Amino acid sequence: MFAFPTVHGGLFVLAAVISLGVAYVNVGLASALVASFFSAVSLASFLMAQFSLYRIRVEREPMVDTACNTKTNLPLRITNDSPFSRQSVTICEKGGLFPDGRLNVAVRSLKPRESLFLPRPVRIVHRGHYTLNRIVLCGGDPAGIFRRRRVFRLPGDILVSPRTVEIDSLPLHRNRKVMPGQEGRPLALAGLGKDFFGVRPYRHGDEMRFIHWKSTASKRQLMVKEMEAQTVDRVAVVLDANRSAVGISEYENNFEFLASVAATIVEYLGSIFCYLSFYVRMEDRVVELHGDATGIKGKILSLLTEIRPSDSDYAELVSGIMEQLEPGTVLYTLSLSNSPALVNALELLLEQHVHIHWIYAPMQNFPHVDPETPLILNPARIPVDRSRQILPFVVSCRSDIQEVLRQC
Repeated sequence: MFAFPTVHGGLFVLAAVISLGVAYVNVGLASALVASFFSAVSLASFLMAQFSLYRIRVEREPMVDTACNTKTNLPLRITNDSPFSRQSVTICEKGGLFPDGRLNVAVRSLKPRESLFLPRPVRIVHRGHYTLNRIVLCGGDPAGIFRRRRVFRLPGDILVSPRTVEIDSLPLHRNRKVMPGQEGRPLALAGLGKDFFGVRPYRHGDEMRFIHWKSTASKRQLMVKEMEAQTVDRVAVVLDANRSAVGISEYENNFEFLASVAATIVEYLGSIFCYLSFYVRMEDRVVELHGDATGIKGKILSLLTEIRPSDSDYAELVSGIMEQLEPGTVLYTLSLSNSPALVNALELLLEQHVHIHWIYAPMQNFPHVDPETPLILNPARIPVDRSRQILPFVVSCRSDIQEVLRQC
């Protein structure tokens, strides 16, 4: 691509053309000197701008996945492969990853054969999977009359997970007290679970169906099987992704808040031993993830990174998973709505001895953020029906996730 004039450079080139025309019509020493001056400067500036990016190389350094609303680096390395110095240039990159839609970085002049590392720190305000590719290098002449652009194709990917906060604990329930093992996980106890624990001598009152006949034959006395007690917490997180209930703010809406709450819960549960289930409805299908919290934490966080609101019915989702929630399960209901159908479903779960923590984020509590005007929050008025057994914990854009999880 050739160098082209800047805004004021265009005026300078126009002046050069006019001076040449005047010198051609009115031949004289003064007009010839003026025309020569403007023409010489324009030609010299064009040549300097044209070769300003010659043998300059840009490379993308490895990027690290990060979390939303945190600072990270998008590093580049720029190298001057020529034996001559190069004047300062500007690197521009566009994309939805950047708060203003683009990221411009000024690069100082480069010495011959010099390689310069550019960290490019940036605060990322929205979660998602971003693919970067096109970087534009802009240079020109010292007078600023012409500028030159050069495009580099440098593919790169970065994952931005939802914002999380560090919490000390969650109100989980255990069926009985357990002792931690050497790895910090609870030791198994004998009880009435489903997994085999061991064998022991028969005691009065043991059921005949638990007799272990092979051990009985070898030891010549009645031996019975013991099963492992259910000592592991069972936690379920159900996220509402109904598009019609999401606020209008692009980055600070109620769905983004609940996604951060879900990510915080999952991040904490990944550090303890529990059985975790995660549910969300996307369009016409229900996405379910089950397993040891430590093992599936990465899958859930990856889902929360890329999930987008869709047309879905949250009350229908909660009703559909009722049979999967065992008594004693701790259920985190993260909802964008407060419909009678949802309340009825939650009350049925209460009757099944499911421990419910209901966090409700109405769209009215997450107004559009305008940087030029102060935020005016008119909290939504939630009607309280005292006849109901369960009430939501209502949050807003000013709520602190740590406090919400402590109080709900």
